[in-house]
Amino acid sequence: MSHPSPRLAALPLLSLLLMAACGPELPGDPGEVDDVGDDFEIDETDAGKADFGADWPVLRSGKIGRDVVAAQYLLRERGYSLAVDGEFGAATASTVKTFQRARGLSADGVVGPATWDALVAGLSLRQGDTGSDVRAVQYLLLNRYGYSISVTGEFGATTDQRVREFQRDRCIEADGVIGPDTWFVLVAGGGGCGGGGSGSLVAAHTAGQLRLQGPDSEGSSPLDNIRDAEAGRPARRSARGHYGATRVYLNPGMVAGMAQLLSRFGHYEVSSIAGGRHGATSHHYQGDAVDIAALRGAGIYGDTAAVREMMRLCVALGATEVIGPSSQVPGAWTDANHKDHIHCGGWR
Repeated sequence: MSHPSPRLAALPLLSLLLMAACGPELPGDPGEVDDVGDDFEIDETDAGKADFGADWPVLRSGKIGRDVVAAQYLLRERGYSLAVDGEFGAATASTVKTFQRARGLSADGVVGPATWDALVAGLSLRQGDTGSDVRAVQYLLLNRYGYSISVTGEFGATTDQRVREFQRDRCIEADGVIGPDTWFVLVAGGGGCGGGGSGSLVAAHTAGQLRLQGPDSEGSSPLDNIRDAEAGRPARRSARGHYGATRVYLNPGMVAGMAQLLSRFGHYEVSSIAGGRHGATSHHYQGDAVDIAALRGAGIYGDTAAVREMMRLCVALGATEVIGPSSQVPGAWTDANHKDHIHCGGWR
């Protein structure tokens, strides 16, 4: 059951750099959900610019992943009989069209900003509530953002605690209530502390909270790469790399993951993003990998507790290619080339 509440006033525009990273592929709701990952591309013709520095995801036939699971849960909460399988197939498209017609929307079967708004309208959840909408919240907290929570459909004390943690992490009012603003940040990403870029990674570097090595003469250092991304520009690759001094847009999921690493781990040092020379098929050249060379002011060499903690966080926050000095982290691995740094790439 949900408690209706009016939509809250929009928060100021925040940096895209703190978009939520897609979370790990963890078990969702056994017997009901098969988390199949998240491979969406935002269609800028459909996605509405939002108030938190991110957009509602645009879902249509053929899409798979976490956002589809969330939409299916919300449709079930609205009374529709629908399997929650993370696949936007014919049944989901038909149900979306039925829902759209019932809400006076264009029945195109595409879940864009107006349909998302209608799906969450009036759903204000708090401790004591139950339902498929609670499952949607728990599922996203677990499988997209990596919080420790079970998908039960019951908004108990643990869910209240995790919701407040999520709200604090995104600098939303930490009242434990899933209102319109928290719904938006859960589904679309965004949020962050400060306004107008003060929550950016460049600002964290300037404040000494994070070290992005550079700039260098090529303009391809980590600091240069993040500055470009923050300005909405593609980042420069190194002239000595396999692609030469060309440019590539950084994966927003990786940049969001870097922000979450800072929030959850603390100070670390980045030695390479899109710059440098790597293997010919490296995720670095795709703007989808970060190399971490120091943790809390100490250089990396060998397996330590801090190394394991950082590698685990990279896995939990959505990196699918985590390589470093430790062989003890599930979902990650080690090799002879990664004794002095941690590579986190392939971000979802």
